[in-house]
Amino acid sequence: MNTIQWQFTSDNGTIEDIKKIEEITNVKLPKEYVQCVLLNNGGYPDKNTFDIENEKGKVFEYLLGISEEDDEDVLSIYKLFNDNQKVDVVPFGMDPFGNYLCFKYNNKDEYNVIFLDHENKNEKFISKDFVGFINKLH
Repeated sequence: MNTIQWQFTSDNGTIEDIKKIEEITNVKLPKEYVQCVLLNNGGYPDKNTFDIENEKGKVFEYLLGISEEDDEDVLSIYKLFNDNQKVDVVPFGMDPFGNYLCFKYNNKDEYNVIFLDHENKNEKFISKDFVGFINKLH
């Protein structure tokens, strides 16, 4: 996996926060993501640029926090998407323009990483897993 240095991380996140996210979203978060976010909750990566189909230079600004005590956390953003019904998209990061990096689930355990435009809700495929996404960062 790509070596990333994380800055401005928070100690708020716990495994209990992960379990709560999984319970509310009814999905299993990727283990590599869980390991990363428990160490780097809310962190900003030093390698933060990635490319997607027909677009180069997208920016991964930071990981959303996993604790509801964090300023911007996974569950708060998920609930914005939710509209009182289960959705298949779980956000984990943001870009500088208010767009989201998300896990899009095909079922409880299978997912892809997508870029979700906050204005028009367009989804763009980034990677088939979290490790693939991290490996795209440069």
